[in-house]
Amino acid sequence: MINKNLCLQLSQFGSASIYEAQGATGALDSGIKPLSHTMQVFGPAFTVDIRPGDNLMLHYALLHIQPGDVLVVDAKGFIEAGPWGDILTEQAMVKGGGWTGD
Repeated sequence: MINKNLCLQLSQFGSASIYEAQGATGALDSGIKPLSHTMQVFGPAFTVDIRPGDNLMLHYALLHIQPGDVLVVDAKGFIEAGPWGDILTEQAMVKGGGWTGD
């Protein structure tokens, strides 16, 4: 069960501080960057491990995520094709996913 009060408290700190406080674990690869410097993401991570070129587990994950969850996908560095497209975006939006920004 997600402790929403803890999530709210953690949202007051930067990711580097949280990383250090939890024993230097849980950092994302430095190659992962936002599309814009104004973008931010925060929420409980829902992790998915997929095979390169196969997005079946993404469809399965979208059956289980809750509003506010952050989907984190390990696609094994596969860059020949994207595992995410319009259909998955529509499904995520129906489930309450989305983003905010200025």
